[in-house]
Amino acid sequence: MIDRIRRQFRRLTQPILWRLYKAYLSKTRWFNYDGLSIKVAPSVFHPGLLFSTKILAQFALNLELKGSKVLELGAGSGLIASLMAREGFLVTASDINPIAVRSILETKDMNNLELEVIESDLLENIPPTIFQYILINPPYFPQEPTNNREKAFFCGQNFEYFHNLFSTIGTYMQVQSSIFMILSDDCAIETIQSIARKHHFTWKLLHEEKVWGETNFIYEITKDRLTPI
Repeated sequence: MIDRIRRQFRRLTQPILWRLYKAYLSKTRWFNYDGLSIKVAPSVFHPGLLFSTKILAQFALNLELKGSKVLELGAGSGLIASLMAREGFLVTASDINPIAVRSILETKDMNNLELEVIESDLLENIPPTIFQYILINPPYFPQEPTNNREKAFFCGQNFEYFHNLFSTIGTYMQVQSSIFMILSDDCAIETIQSIARKHHFTWKLLHEEKVWGETNFIYEITKDRLTPI
């Protein structure tokens, strides 16, 4: 009952929070996190204002096989990609938003990181590469985005983002590759999972964390072993 009331409260306050969020990001900000300086330009998802990026970042830093190839798809500010690059992973950060891409490049230079940065609509411009780890903090609200800022939140009225994602991402994976995706209890998790399963992906819940009444889940998503990649 308490969780249901909290979810209803968040839905009621979302329009107000959205206006405050846009007002705060009307100018460029620099965000300091764990010794890194991260540029957050207007229209870029701010990793310090919402919890999901930091939760996924802390999870990712505990991954083994440093030196593995990592893709942060839809990197936004590039916080996770920057942290992993500093730890010795071979990281590619991509984003559909050209402003985000330019900001990540400035963050890369500011922190002297080895990091590949690519402007890409999902995997459209990603060269053929096998990644051991693919990290995704996706847009998941079912609404049509009208600008680059909204593309960080809205996945299309019919979840087009996820249909496009799971129809193409398998070619960047081997059997031992994993996607790590963070989702909130505010989103339609079962719908997203059903889209993935149609493309022969298996889900496993690895981490669950509640902050201020919102629960975030990190899932490991792998390609079905019996399905050719």
